Amino acid sequence: MILNIVVIAAILLIAYMWTAKGLFSALIQFVCTLVAGAIAFGVWEFVTNKLLLGLWEDGAWTLGLILPFLASLFVLRLITDKVIIANIELDDTSNFVGGGLFGAATGVISVGILVLGAGFMRVEPAILGYQAVETASQGYIARKDKLWLPADMLTVRVYEWLSVASLSTGSPLAERQPDVHLQAAALRQTFNDNSRTAYKRADFDVIGQYTVAGSDLFNDSFTVDRQSGDLLGPQRVFDISGEALSPGATELFGVVLKLNAGAREKSGQVVMGPGQIRVVGVDASRQPFGAHAIAVITQTAGDALQYGRFRFDGQGVFVASVGGASQTTMGFEFPIPAGATVTDVLVKNVRVPSASIPPISVAPADGFTPQARDEAIRSLALINAESASGPTGPNTGLDRTSTTSASGTTPTAGGPRSAIRQSNAIPIAFHRQSKGNLEVNEENEISGGHHKFSRSSLTQRNISSKFRVASLAQRPGVKTVLVDVGLESAFSLFGKSVQMAQDVAGAPTLIDNLGQRYQAIGWIYEESDTVDIRVTPDQPVRALREVPNLSRTRTDQKLTLIFDVTAGVSVVEFAIGNKVITTLDTPLVMRTF
Repeated sequence: MILNIVVIAAILLIAYMWTAKGLFSALIQFVCTLVAGAIAFGVWEFVTNKLLLGLWEDGAWTLGLILPFLASLFVLRLITDKVIIANIELDDTSNFVGGGLFGAATGVISVGILVLGAGFMRVEPAILGYQAVETASQGYIARKDKLWLPADMLTVRVYEWLSVASLSTGSPLAERQPDVHLQAAALRQTFNDNSRTAYKRADFDVIGQYTVAGSDLFNDSFTVDRQSGDLLGPQRVFDISGEALSPGATELFGVVLKLNAGAREKSGQVVMGPGQIRVVGVDASRQPFGAHAIAVITQTAGDALQYGRFRFDGQGVFVASVGGASQTTMGFEFPIPAGATVTDVLVKNVRVPSASIPPISVAPADGFTPQARDEAIRSLALINAESASGPTGPNTGLDRTSTTSASGTTPTAGGPRSAIRQSNAIPIAFHRQSKGNLEVNEENEISGGHHKFSRSSLTQRNISSKFRVASLAQRPGVKTVLVDVGLESAFSLFGKSVQMAQDVAGAPTLIDNLGQRYQAIGWIYEESDTVDIRVTPDQPVRALREVPNLSRTRTDQKLTLIFDVTAGVSVVEFAIGNKVITTLDTPLVMRTF
């Protein structure tokens, strides 16, 4: 693999450079490098979470490690160069050999940090031919490649040891992120080598945790043979080294997440694989461990509140959310050593200490049996149960004290346009070549992007159907709903109720008959000289202040919000945050035509 050559060449070059400078200078550089690495690992999560994830998600974890390392090294060299103003005279052999050894050690740490940091980029699983882990045929995350000179592993081992030795802290690297170089590679095991590898903390909420124990630990009553319909036997479960795990020495740790609209991909779905979520902790003998998910509990269809348990038991197995609801509730289960203590849950590398996760109230103190867990899934008790922090159901906290009513029926042909309607047709048309920053698919439908058109650029007439763009793309299982929120609409963004909702900075949402909520994925804003179109399923409107402002005194403004709603459900309410603004006296049924 190419990276082997690059790593060895870089380390040899650094070692050679320091042979010329001598043993003492090389020693100073090694100490500075070692300390700079410790600083970088120490501030890595803080810098990434607080400063970088909002700027460049795909490279935040990379820059969050490498930039503090380089900055610390630069400052430390400035300090040592000012304090230590003279070299120590040694013989040529000592300078050459000692300088080379300390130079090589400096090279291993420097290159190791660079390789580790690069591993957190949103790139394909193999970097210049190097892939530390893979998804095995049985579905588990397994070790794969090792560098000829494993600079990344050696660097991690050095700082793991320091974190529990001379540089020990209350949250040592060895326990809170063991084998972090393997986790970098696991995150890159993505759907089509392209789905997200990083989240922000606001992208998900943790509902609760539970455990499962028993002799039938790896079995469930959901997994059936596709041909015969018979239940399959127990899942074969392995650790990252490929060693089979037995129920007697293992238990399952489960965590239930509510994945918010910010967790979506550009397709509008939430996509998760076993490498994207991990738990870490210590076993009964205080030895660190890490484990990836072996199963997921998720909704089986967007138009029904039914959940099932699905195994990660093959290569290329990923779970995607169904329907268009803004929030998706999923549970994940991990095999951990019996008697172990989980310290953290890592969701696309965002850490949540287990001590902050409340227990699911319906979970027994000594853990579910697999059979009881399955029943809790079917009854929705596991998903919607009250946790120690309170209820988590879909309609929690809705305020209906002051609402208006409207009809969700579809108007007859030639009649007035309904303020809320199922339609993917936009009120303008333009030539494909004039799409600007919008993304247009092969069917000439807008699939994403944000662009402001001038009216003069939209005056083209008789555009050939081959190039005419006049509609929004719809993914399978989802229908587009357009809501007019102008001054004369029953869904208007004016009025006392809306002002009350604005005070809490709520997001405009539709609510269906199942209690599922849908945030706007964009808008069509029209005024006399411009038309502004935004379609961003992965970045929904999170607050009313994000949408274009409307004025009571202007008559040339029109604002239509765009929603993706699950096919087969009925829209029953329009809300801003938890304040219901409009109730549909005749629900709008998401027809599948």
